[in-house]
Formats: sequence, C-alpha cells, structure tokens
Amino acid sequence: MQSKKKYSFIDRLLFSLIRRRKKYIDPHQQTRLAFEIVLLVLIFPVLFYILTISDLWSKVFFGSRAEVMQELFLSQLLLLKQAWHVILVILVFIVFLSILFTHKIFGPIYRFKQILQAKLDGENEVYFSLRRGDYMQDFAALVQKVALCKIDVPQDIQLRSNGDVFEMQDEGEMVEKSEQVLEE
Repeated sequence: MQSKKKYSFIDRLLFSLIRRRKKYIDPHQQTRLAFEIVLLVLIFPVLFYILTISDLWSKVFFGSRAEVMQELFLSQLLLLKQAWHVILVILVFIVFLSILFTHKIFGPIYRFKQILQAKLDGENEVYFSLRRGDYMQDFAALVQKVALCKIDVPQDIQLRSNGDVFEMQDEGEMVEKSEQVLEE
C-alpha cells in the first residue's frame, strides 16, 4: 500500500472528497447480513427462555429450584411483553449498526470490483486507497500491487468478457458460449 508521504496535500484532499459517503453499497448483501445478525441476536434469548421455562429443562438446570426459577422467568417475559416497543427500537438500532458494520466489509469489496474492472478495461496503473477502519487492509495492499502492474489483456478476451460473467462447466461449453458472444 502506498504511504501517505508519497501523495501531495492536494491528492490527499481529493481522496478524502472522493471517498464513499453512501453506507448502503450492496443492499442485497448488506440487508442479508444485517438480517442474519438480528436473527442471531434473537435466537439466543429465545433459546434461553425456552430452556428455562420448559418443565423438563428447568428441572435439569435448576433441580429443586425449578418452579421458583420458572416463575421468575415468566415474570420477565411479562415485562418484555409490556415493553415490546423498547425491544423494537433496540432491533432497529441493531439493524442500523449492522449496516454500518457491513459497510466496512462491502465498501472495500465494491472498491476491489472497480479496480479489477478498470484493469480489465485496459488501465495500466490504478491507484486507490481504503478508508481508515475498513476491513481487508492487507488484501488491499495485494490488490494495489496488482493494480499497479502492467497487465496486457488480449483483445479477444476483452471482447468476450464485455463485463459478462460466464459460468462454464468445461472447455467445450466455454468455446460454444464465446462463439455465441462473438456472433452477437
């Protein structure tokens, strides 16, 4: 990764202005991950209450105090039932924090896609940087090395790729699909 000393003040200022301010970069993936985080946050308390309220499991965990503990947990459930709006606010807050968290993951992935597309488009030296606090800083150093390398992409590969991703099973299918693309 390039050190900041090699960039001029103007370059660093431009980098800071160009940086992504949008937090919802890949809505599908970020929503999916936020949903999974909320699901995990909900599963463990629900599992805890199921194990502590059921007759069988409360006797296993609490022995002779099982009935007293069941009553305590049931009173907590009644409190939670009355404070459902607080739980809803907490869940919305967890979703918001999850999106901020996933932004630190999907932001660099989005940037890597841009860099690789620029290399496929024939740009030789592509400079980039990630924000402080983003994940995958080590991987970014490797991508930066690749982005600075001169890679000649043959013209026929550039024509065949044209931004499309092919899922190939074998070489014969690859030849057939590339011929169809060239004919179009």
